[in-house]
Amino acid sequence: MKSFKDFRESLTDEDMQAIAAKANEATKHIDHTDGLQLGMVGGLISTITTIELLEKYHEWLHS
Repeated sequence: MKSFKDFRESLTDEDMQAIAAKANEATKHIDHTDGLQLGMVGGLISTITTIELLEKYHEWLHS
């Protein structure tokens, strides 16, 4: 079985920037001045980042 460490080392700066950009794009509709909505930002970013990394991991496992 492939090592998860090898997967992490395979991620490039460009990969991480693309994931961050996608997560940031998803938060644009949130009112960043509203404390209640602002709390959603962290959760949304975490969720999108996790899903994107899982997708990359799945692709990497099957390559």
